[in-house]
Amino acid sequence: MNLLVVLALVPLIWRLAVQFLPAQWTEPYAYWDPDALNDGLARWSNMGYWDDASSFSEAGEALARRLLAFADASNERVLDIAHGPGDSLLLHLESNPKHLTAIASLPSDTETAQQRVNQWFLEHAGKTDLTWYTGSATFRPAKDFDHPLYPMRGFLGDSNVVVEEEEEEREQVVFDDEADVVDVEEVVLDKAKSQTGIDLYDLVYVLDALYHFPPSRSAFIASVLPNLRPGGVLAYTDILAPPSLSRLPGRLLANLLSTLLRVPQSNLASGITLNQYKSSLEDMGYKVQLQDWTTHVFPGFAANLKARGAGWWVVGWLAEKAEASGWKYVAVRAERSST
Repeated sequence: MNLLVVLALVPLIWRLAVQFLPAQWTEPYAYWDPDALNDGLARWSNMGYWDDASSFSEAGEALARRLLAFADASNERVLDIAHGPGDSLLLHLESNPKHLTAIASLPSDTETAQQRVNQWFLEHAGKTDLTWYTGSATFRPAKDFDHPLYPMRGFLGDSNVVVEEEEEEREQVVFDDEADVVDVEEVVLDKAKSQTGIDLYDLVYVLDALYHFPPSRSAFIASVLPNLRPGGVLAYTDILAPPSLSRLPGRLLANLLSTLLRVPQSNLASGITLNQYKSSLEDMGYKVQLQDWTTHVFPGFAANLKARGAGWWVVGWLAEKAEASGWKYVAVRAERSST
């Protein structure tokens, strides 16, 4: 009986522990090497768009390009969040944006991406200004004044500052599940009504990562709005849980996934339809286009991993079961109104 109690407390203990540990110790992506799945120089880490793709690298690039095309946005000022080893940054640089801001939660991803981008500039005649930021995707009000999504950053001096970790580890970002959600959403929605400035983004691009962002997807999406110029676009992919996760044993599975994959429980909230999801963004003030890409992503991703055998087979099998259970993979284009 005592053993069962200990096992039941493991998720709680882990959630408390991660608040005091650096991201590079607690994020699942810190413990795998993209080289294991990719070919050549590519280091994609997304689930891929598998129509006409014959390899993980091809599918990863296809998903990135399709999302960028779906965004259909100006590229003068671009913010790429959760860029990983930098493949998506190289994709943006192909169109020579005036300014590109890059956010990664892992210092190792920032370092790798910087090396690859520097090499790209040696081989191409690009003129893009870059800003690097290592930390959480979501800013904390009254704390993260240097964050690329801090609504008042344009009034606090030069926004083109390189922010990165060298020797010191950035503290683990901790959100209160209730207070900080309210603070973030109230701050950014108020600012969205009035803020204008030369440092607003034309495109905020998030490839296969938004469901990881604390304290919730809604808080993050709200935080982007005041940072977009009128007509600017937030483009991202998301994974939506099925209604079954609101009932046992699905609720236990949601708790396990939240703990193991560092996905906030609020982002696993179930029972929401695609129309309800779209309406929630429209209520924030976005003009929304939503596409269901499930059949283009899950089957190919699952088949590729299962064919690799061993531990990858298990991950592929889980992806296969997820689709069968009603999980959805969606692409979202959310545009700030021009008025």
